[in-house]
Amino acid sequence: MRHAGWLLTLLVAGAAGCARKQEAPRRTEPWLASASASSSPAPRGILELHFSPESQIRFSLPARKAKLVGQVPLAEGKLRLDPKNLQASQASISADLTRIAISDDSLPTGGDAPPGSPSALALNWLELGPDVPAQQRTQFSLARFELVSLENLSKASLDLDASARKTPVRATAVGTLLVHGYRAPVRAEVVLELLPPSAAQPARLSIRSTTPLVLPLAPHDIVARGASGMLDPLQTARAADVVGKNARIELQLVAEASK
Repeated sequence: MRHAGWLLTLLVAGAAGCARKQEAPRRTEPWLASASASSSPAPRGILELHFSPESQIRFSLPARKAKLVGQVPLAEGKLRLDPKNLQASQASISADLTRIAISDDSLPTGGDAPPGSPSALALNWLELGPDVPAQQRTQFSLARFELVSLENLSKASLDLDASARKTPVRATAVGTLLVHGYRAPVRAEVVLELLPPSAAQPARLSIRSTTPLVLPLAPHDIVARGASGMLDPLQTARAADVVGKNARIELQLVAEASK
């Protein structure tokens, strides 16, 4: 009986362990995002920059019968840059998903496309449709990229001397992307280049991705939904050849000194 009791205890513990392993992944709430680059005063010599409204975030969703293309406006973005030690740079970028815009021309003609405008469908898929509760729409309204590090730098520093010849700096931007409540690691090749100064902005920097950030839709639970946010299996089947499985995000950012 003593052996049987021990055996029963082990079986119960093993079953509990298996249950924990099979637990479904949970959303990462937007309010748990890591601190932004401006959370503390910058040390001397560090540049505090913000991304200007001329910055662009474009994306595409290649599929078998179509390639949807669109853009999403920048909500806010900040960059803390050490010109003498670029690897220590920090940045955060937020995009306003409620203003997502997908070109109507990128949809195929005929009966292959799901009904409705592609921008409206995208809002439904992101649980930002008109019938979704306001609190839920607010929770998913922003996509946020946090820069963790700059790796594989072609140069360790950036020369800010206006009279010197400017050489672009190539690097790998490594960070996390929070979309639809799920955070995932991402990386992209980027080029940093000083822009000609202006009277209002003596220091301006271009950051351009040369390879896209790839966002798989399924792990972020971005699937076909109706205006209320409920799953729509029929639309899922119709959209399989039109929407694709991954979004490819390209950045063209302009950073300038914060006023």
